[in-house]
Amino acid sequence: MLGTGRPMLLLEPGQVARGIAPDNRTPPGPAPVISCIMASRGHPFPAMLAIECFRRQSYARSELVIATAAGDGILAARIAALADPSIRLIEAEAGANVGVLRNSAIAQSAGDLLCVWDDDDLSHPERLTIQYRAMRAAEASGCFLARVMLWWPARRMVAVSCPRAWENTMLVERSRFPRYPGDQPRGEDTVVAQALRDTHRLVLYDVPEAYCYVAHGENLWHHEHFEMLFEAASRSFGGAAYDEVLADLSTQLPMQDYADGLLSV
Repeated sequence: MLGTGRPMLLLEPGQVARGIAPDNRTPPGPAPVISCIMASRGHPFPAMLAIECFRRQSYARSELVIATAAGDGILAARIAALADPSIRLIEAEAGANVGVLRNSAIAQSAGDLLCVWDDDDLSHPERLTIQYRAMRAAEASGCFLARVMLWWPARRMVAVSCPRAWENTMLVERSRFPRYPGDQPRGEDTVVAQALRDTHRLVLYDVPEAYCYVAHGENLWHHEHFEMLFEAASRSFGGAAYDEVLADLSTQLPMQDYADGLLSV
């Protein structure tokens, strides 16, 4: 299984982070419902690829709740065509920012666990499964990936990020999840992640290939942000290694479809 034997780091409020033994066993008892929360700009690309990644998940008891302020109905029509009862779209008021959209999606969700599911990034089919198992093994309130894959298609750059608690990967117990601030144009997830870290036991799981963070040119964060991330990366791949890493990631993620979609936008 993805992540077998990978390092896990326990974060507890007011204590020094410490390593714990990885445990990939299936937790006892019934699996809880995980509600994946997506705030979307309403563009079918790349949102439909993020939705495809959700539909590929090995974790069976999950739903995807998508909130959008787009009023053109294009994304709604694409989702309706899937006829997938585990995916729901709700429309928020025009101009709603990401924090408001996420709060709206959470309010309409039913799961005992909440997972951030960005509409422009890609997730491995085992992402929910491995994060849930890590969370339960550590008896933690939430799980973050310690590193992620960084991909900048236009610059042919791919890297393994620096280690940190990556906000866009959080899986957290619903009862512990704070409300997103609704007055920030971006960075609202950092506020939530810090609040969780200050008050609850969390686990970091070092499985970077479980998540691909994509710089596509229309991100909320500008190119300077991604340049900083690549400069701080644990490992970067260029030339032939770039193609090899993409080929490897493509066995589980729709990398080529993403690249083709960028050319047609």
